[in-house]
Amino acid sequence: MAVLPKETNGKHLSVHHFPTAYQTLIFRLWDKVSKEKLAEVLQTTVDNVKQAAFDMGLGKQKDTKEWLTKGYISILKEVWNLLPYEQIYTLLDWDEDRLSFVLKEDDYLGIKLGEKCDCPLVLFRELSVAEKRRTNKIKEIVISQIKPLESDAAEPFNFFDKKYKPIVSKCIHEVVVNSDWGIEYPDNCGLEDFVSDFKVYALKYGVNFSGKSNQKIKISVDIDSNDEEYHEIKIEKEQIIINAASAMGVLRALYYIEELAESAGTFSFEIKNYKRTARIKTRFIYSFCGLYGDVLDRDSKISFPDELLLEYARRGINGVWIQGVLYKMAPYPFDEELSKGWENRLENLKMLTIRAARYGIRIYIYINEPRNMSDSFFEKYPHLKGASLVDGLSCLCSSNEETHKYLKEAIQTICREVPLLGGFFDITQTENRVLCCSDGRNLPEHKKCPVCGNKSYSAVISDIVKTMANAVKEINPQIKFFYYAWSLSHTIGDDEAQRLMKLLPDNVIVLQVSETEMGFERGGIQDEILDYSLSIVGPGDCAKKLWKSAKENGLKIAAKVQLNNSWECSTAPFVPVYNNVVEHMNNLINEGVEHIMLSWTLGGYISDNIKIASSYFFKDVELDVDAYNDILNKTYGDYSDCVKEAVNYFCRGFSEYPFNWNHIYTGPSNSGVANPLYPEPSAMTATMTCYPYDDIWTWRGISAKNPNDKEHPLYTEEVLENQYARICKEWEKGLEYIEDMPLCEFKDMAIYAYTLFKSAHNQIRYYIERNGKKDINVMNEIVKSEKELALKVYEIMCRNSAVGYEAANHYYVTRSMIAEKIIQCEYLLNG
Repeated sequence: MAVLPKETNGKHLSVHHFPTAYQTLIFRLWDKVSKEKLAEVLQTTVDNVKQAAFDMGLGKQKDTKEWLTKGYISILKEVWNLLPYEQIYTLLDWDEDRLSFVLKEDDYLGIKLGEKCDCPLVLFRELSVAEKRRTNKIKEIVISQIKPLESDAAEPFNFFDKKYKPIVSKCIHEVVVNSDWGIEYPDNCGLEDFVSDFKVYALKYGVNFSGKSNQKIKISVDIDSNDEEYHEIKIEKEQIIINAASAMGVLRALYYIEELAESAGTFSFEIKNYKRTARIKTRFIYSFCGLYGDVLDRDSKISFPDELLLEYARRGINGVWIQGVLYKMAPYPFDEELSKGWENRLENLKMLTIRAARYGIRIYIYINEPRNMSDSFFEKYPHLKGASLVDGLSCLCSSNEETHKYLKEAIQTICREVPLLGGFFDITQTENRVLCCSDGRNLPEHKKCPVCGNKSYSAVISDIVKTMANAVKEINPQIKFFYYAWSLSHTIGDDEAQRLMKLLPDNVIVLQVSETEMGFERGGIQDEILDYSLSIVGPGDCAKKLWKSAKENGLKIAAKVQLNNSWECSTAPFVPVYNNVVEHMNNLINEGVEHIMLSWTLGGYISDNIKIASSYFFKDVELDVDAYNDILNKTYGDYSDCVKEAVNYFCRGFSEYPFNWNHIYTGPSNSGVANPLYPEPSAMTATMTCYPYDDIWTWRGISAKNPNDKEHPLYTEEVLENQYARICKEWEKGLEYIEDMPLCEFKDMAIYAYTLFKSAHNQIRYYIERNGKKDINVMNEIVKSEKELALKVYEIMCRNSAVGYEAANHYYVTRSMIAEKIIQCEYLLNG
């Protein structure tokens, strides 16, 4: 079990803008934790809690239950440096083991939260006269400035309740389908559910397909094609003819008809013929609202609501992925207690695959195997022990026959029990350090294993991958196996990576991050990407070289991309830099990529970016359409030229982003105004995606080319400030083009992205000034700007509940954080 961070580091984070710590707690959690639970934590009465909330202008509490299942990370973030552990356990109804497990297994949450301050008990008490006066000021701010922005606000987690109206007027084409039309389709082809769902969609336009007239949609499945998704649509005055290679092709045709209706705003169509074949065969993404750690222990509709699956399907996405641990999904022969409940999890997975198949979507499982174990485990199984790691952990020997036998049986158990599974993707060179050579040349524990140490890295890795890939093939060749070559060149080197391609079995699809190791120059500083980026368009030479080697050895290739956002600005559901999406998709098509992983845990939002990318998923064998301009025209009508000009500026600005693998995780451009200001140094170290604090030293980044040189950050403070100034200058020009545009999601996301960059610029300026001249006028100017940005962000968050959310972090920007920032800015300006 993981060790909890100690609370004896001597550090404190005082909150001066609230009179008391208990008011801070109530303000932050009033929308997330019941008043009864807050009273229990504060050791007081419910009436006292209600009165304290009322005194701060918070109003009547709504139902908070969703937060405990979908937003517990947000709650932890709000209280990590406010409450001691004992009160955190009470707050969440957890114990030490549960918290330890979550910190270790929930996507490195312990690293994200980082060190924990010394936190005394937070208890209710009566306020002094001065504290009451200060509380009244808070109430005035909430009621006069914050509450007016909440009119008709979308509820948190309700990602489908968007407060936007279409910009383009409805269009009526030559072929108008009404209720008198009928639908004909063959029996015994598996089309019943697809047609039934299509009829439900048509009801949106008042069409119920009574079949009173001779006008019909006629469906057949008799085309001979190697592409199961191939379909033809012939739209005539009196009929629409759909012919496809399979039931899946029919489904794609029906979704395309829905897309055409959506663009027109009516159930009418142009007289035209379409012949569409899948150019990208596998197109899988992470659910925007997917739980990460225990997705199969919960109702799958939490992570995969039908509304989201349907929207993915309509955008041509045919896969979603989840994280999996094999000993949680199949019997673990060495310790059956670890596998407890595996049957239920597989049953849940099976039911999820059945439900997703209705939308033409397959489930893919992300694995790092075999998982390392504690040294106490190896006291019982010393012969399984491979390379020793840190924190009392060691690998199961990557070359041991029992290790391979376990992996084969676990994989085959899953494949047998879940026949509709889409596939697996496996990373070997991972932070979980699962192989005796997981860290390769950087941390060569590989040489400490008495068996694996005598073998090459490529041999060790290929043996493990072969075992799992062949296990899949033996049970069901239709289930895909991707080898995700993440960090491969950094850990084992290019030469070994090339040798590995020769050793992989022929059913392996080689998946690589498109932007890996791409070089760039920002602000006169040269460096390279370690992971992925939206501001730098791939693919780069590293991916191309690996793909070329894979193809030469008879393997298929896949690209991992970020099309909506990246860790550069991850709290924006999408960043409207459409040109980058178009360029990247064109590049991948030209490279011959036929499989795409569309996102990591961030980037699963249904957006214009995904819509633009989806126009490349299929190719019409007869029509040549300018898809990008067509989408803009259909979506924005008379404003399409303004949108295009604005996007040009956004892309130019974004190309100045001070990219660095350390800065993107620790800098302020993810949380923006949600990060409080620190008038005095906090002495806290910025953490990955969670707390930027005021740690400008860490924000400056570490060179990817010289990762061990931590004494000389990549960017100077001045260069960092100047790069954000450049982004904001271009972004402001773009915003001018859409200033008069009606309210829409594109406009909101453009403004929200701007607030992330502008706030980052503000914070860098603030700490340069605080640590240098300490000019109070300059600092107050920045505080005023932060408050204006916070008010704008709060307004946008009330319209769009997706803002601030990311699946592996939950809401790591919450409305209460933004409201608190407004209060803090008022306090810094006026006391």
